[in-house]
Amino acid sequence: MNDKQRDYLIKTVKSTFDNEVGILKKSKRKKPSLNNYLIAAFLDNSIEFADIENMKAKMREAVIKMPSEAKLLEVKENRWDSDAESDETGNVKVPVELIFKIPEAYKEEFRLWKEENDEINNKISQLQSQLKTIEVKIQLGSNQQLDKLIQEADNLGEISLINSRLMLTS
Repeated sequence: MNDKQRDYLIKTVKSTFDNEVGILKKSKRKKPSLNNYLIAAFLDNSIEFADIENMKAKMREAVIKMPSEAKLLEVKENRWDSDAESDETGNVKVPVELIFKIPEAYKEEFRLWKEENDEINNKISQLQSQLKTIEVKIQLGSNQQLDKLIQEADNLGEISLINSRLMLTS
C-alpha cells in the first residue's frame, strides 16, 4: 500500500468519524431551563423559597471578601431600565439556589438530560479513541495487512466493518 492509499484510507475513516460525531451531537437535547421551571412553579403556586438565614450568611461571606473599592449596590441614575452603554457594576448576582428551592420537576429533567448528555459524550470519546487507534494502525501497519484489508473492503463496501476490522488487526 502506497502513501496515497494510506492517506485516502485515513481521510475516509476521518470522514466517517466526523459524520458519526455530527449525528451524535445533533441528537443532544438542549439543557432544561431552570428559569422556565421557576416561572412555571410561580404560576402554579408551587414555588418555594430557600432558607433566608442561609442566604444572609452566604451574602455576608461574599460581602466580607469583596475588595474595599467594590460596592454591593451602586445606583447611577434614578431609573428602572438600563441602556447598552451601562456596565454591570450596579448588578447584584445571587445564586438562584439561595433564593428559591429548585423544583423537583427540574431536578428530574436535568438528571435525565445529564445522563443522556454524558452517554453521548462517552460515545464520542470512544469514537475518538477508535479513530486514533485506526490512524496509528494505518500509518504503521504492514503493507500486507492493509492490502488484505483493502481487498476485504472491496468485497464488503462497508466502512463500519473496515473500522471494526482495523481495530481487531494488529
